[in-house]
Parts: sequence; structure tokens; C-alpha cells
Amino acid sequence: MAVAFGLLLLAAAAASLAARRIQARRGQPAAYYDVEGETMRFARHRAQCQGLAMEFFSTKEALAQAARQRGFDTVFSFDVLEHLPDLPGELRFLSSLVSPGGLFVFDVPAGSTKAHPMHLNHNLNVLDFMRSRGFKDERGALLRLPLRKEEKFVFRAPKSGEIGE
Repeated sequence: MAVAFGLLLLAAAAASLAARRIQARRGQPAAYYDVEGETMRFARHRAQCQGLAMEFFSTKEALAQAARQRGFDTVFSFDVLEHLPDLPGELRFLSSLVSPGGLFVFDVPAGSTKAHPMHLNHNLNVLDFMRSRGFKDERGALLRLPLRKEEKFVFRAPKSGEIGE
């Protein structure tokens, strides 16, 4: 797949910042989306110190405009969606950013636990929701184990001309 714009990463975790830097080091354009704050400042600082060319976005409007102009071949979202109240709305928005045939990789931990009381329980069948938008489940066997809670997802966007929502 030819890179139209590259990678978009939505994340609060340090591991995700590392993934974004790796992508930029490989020469693929990379972008980062987060609210303005300490994490965004840290991400900008690290990119500047390492000489990585990356675009930073802090509004959905600017991000959607970039997607319309260039598209994103891959969208990653880790440790984010479980904190947002409108999971269907966020999945709808993020999946709209993925270029035809591109990948949307994300996690949605299922609800609040003693260790993570700030996680929301969305009661959404993510597989059915994404399939209704024309996305194809691309998870490997390890992420599909029957006794394992489904929290990690990999979906391929429909190619141009394929039917989606």
C-alpha cells in the first residue's frame, strides 16, 4: 500500500509515543493527536530533540481536514477510548480518518476494575459496530482466543468502491 500520509496515533501511553517515533524514523510521515497539555508538550519535545518531522493536532476539526487532504494509512489508538463517554461516536470519527484499505488498530478495555476505576463500560459490540461500517476484522489468532476478553482490535478499512456505512 502506498503511503498517502502515514500514521496517526492517538495515545496517552509512553509506549505509544515510542511507536510514533519509530514510524517517523522509518521515514513514514507521522502525526499525533491529543489534547493540549503535558503529554502533547512531551511528544513535541521528543520529536524535536530527535529531529523527527511530525505533525501535531489538538482539535478534531484540524485532524479531519488533514485526513481529507492526505488521508491516514494507519490509525492507532491505545489507552484512550475507554475514557471517552461516546465510544460509537469516537469510533465513527476515527474510522472516517482511515484511508481506503488502511488499518485502524485500537484497544477498548472493557469497563471499570479495581485497578482502573476510570475506565467506562461501553456495552458496545465493537466487532459488529466496525463491520457495520464496512471494516474487516484483521486480528491474528492470538487476539481471537475464545477464553480471552476482546479488548484489542485490528480492522481494515473498505477499499474505494466497497460498501460501508
